[in-house]
Amino acid sequence: MARKKLNIDSLPSNNLEPVEEKNIAVVTTGGVKTRSGGFSATIRNIGNSLFESIVIPAFQSLTEDFVGEAVRMLVRGGSAISKGATRGKHTAYHKRYNQRQTRRGNTGRNVTRTQTVYEDIFFDYREDAETVLGRMMELIAEYRWATIGDLHSLAGMDSNYTHERYGWTDLRRVRVQHTTDGYLITFPEPEYIK
Repeated sequence: MARKKLNIDSLPSNNLEPVEEKNIAVVTTGGVKTRSGGFSATIRNIGNSLFESIVIPAFQSLTEDFVGEAVRMLVRGGSAISKGATRGKHTAYHKRYNQRQTRRGNTGRNVTRTQTVYEDIFFDYREDAETVLGRMMELIAEYRWATIGDLHSLAGMDSNYTHERYGWTDLRRVRVQHTTDGYLITFPEPEYIK
């Protein structure tokens, strides 16, 4: 049997969508420095943790108690609490923990992962921070998203593979603020992009 020579260049690509290369150049003139998590990220993380561990379970418990008492009142008629009933109630905290873990697992992403990916960047000059923020907004307008890697490229910093996977799709409420470490762009928590 004769062998047929295969031309590799004629084979179709296995890429579903060609990735358009972004044209990103360094736009900063002064120095930049980073701090993992930073003060603003720490405050966000504390607020999120308190909300998830205290407020949501308390609201769920209150709602469960309210609905349960309402059903008992409908079934029994009148007051749901009998004279001999105790008001104390056992709370199964392991159930709430398991429910929260399941809910988090269904998203396919772990919230704490981005905390290790993103570092606050402090600029020596306000103009540099405003230029970087403006360019990030342009990237979102053009590509519908901008990554942490794009931010690092604009600031003249190195990035890695993970930085290209997390970013933002909306930066309209982001501002530049002056801190003791320099000028900081107050980015929201980055989300998984690709």
